[in-house]
Amino acid sequence: MVDAGHSGEQEAPVPVVLDTDIGVDVDALFALAFILASPELQLAGVTTVSGDVRMRARTACALLEAAGRQDVPVAAGSQAGCGCDQPSEVPPNVDARSAASLLLQMAGLHEGALCLITTGPLTNAARMARDHPCAFRSLRGLFIQGGDFKGVDARSIRPEESFRLDPPAADMVLTSGAPVLLCGLNATRRTSLSPARLNELEALDTPRARLLASAVRHSVPSGAAAPLHAAVAAAALFRSKLITWRSLPARVQTVGPEAGVLAFERKPSRTACGVRVAVDLDVEGFESLFWRRICAFAGET
Repeated sequence: MVDAGHSGEQEAPVPVVLDTDIGVDVDALFALAFILASPELQLAGVTTVSGDVRMRARTACALLEAAGRQDVPVAAGSQAGCGCDQPSEVPPNVDARSAASLLLQMAGLHEGALCLITTGPLTNAARMARDHPCAFRSLRGLFIQGGDFKGVDARSIRPEESFRLDPPAADMVLTSGAPVLLCGLNATRRTSLSPARLNELEALDTPRARLLASAVRHSVPSGAAAPLHAAVAAAALFRSKLITWRSLPARVQTVGPEAGVLAFERKPSRTACGVRVAVDLDVEGFESLFWRRICAFAGET
C-alpha cells in the first residue's frame, strides 16, 4: 500500500501519471487540481481517454497553464473501446507522443516508483498491460476510480460508467496481476463540494478559482453540489487510512447485457486476481483534506 507523506517521515513525492476523461464531468478537473495541490505527489504526466481526447487534453493543458505547470506533458490517448490512439493533428501544447508511449516512457523513467491514477475508461491502461505487461506490472500502484462494490455476493444492476464504456479493458487491468486499488461509486458518490463552498471558491476571484468555478457552473445544476469521485482515487494514494480496504478477487463482465458489471469472488482463481477494494470512506476526513488543498491551490495568483 502506498501512503506517501503520512508515515511521520519526510519522503520524496511519489511520481504519478493521471489518465483521465477530464472535460465533461467536473470531478476529473478537481482531481487534477487536487494532485497539483498535494506535495506528496509529483505529477509526471497526464493522458486523456474516451471520446474527444484532444479536447480533454486541451482542458488539462488549460489548468496546468493556470497552475504554472506547463512542464507536465499531456498526451491524447484512445477512445474507449477502440484500443488505438487518434491519428489526427495534435493540438498546440499537447505532447506529440501517444498516451501509451508517454505511460511507457514514464514507467521506465520512474522504474518501480510510478503510480497511475485513472478517472475514466481503462483503455489506455489496458493497452499498456497488453503490449508491455512487464512494465505494467512494475507500476507501484494503480489507483482506479471505477466500479461499484455492493458486497461479495451482490451484483450491480447496471455497470459504472467507466467500466461500461470499455468492459474488456477494465477486466484486463483488474486481472493483470498489477497492484490495483479500486475506489468505486459505493465510496465516491458520498463525496461532494457543497454550493456554499463553491461560493467561497468563486469569491477567491483568482484565475485558478475562476477556472474551477466556471467549470462547475457549466456542468452542475444551479444550487447542486459538485461530485468529487475522481479525487478520492488520488487521495487514496497518500491518505489510504481514510479508506477501509478489503482484498478481493475481481472480474468485469465483458460481453452480454451485463457487460461492464463488476463481480467479486471469495477466493482467488485462475481468472480472478486480488485487488484492494474501497468498502468504506471517511467522508468528512476526505472532504476536509480536499477543501484545504483546493483553497490553497485556488488562492494562489
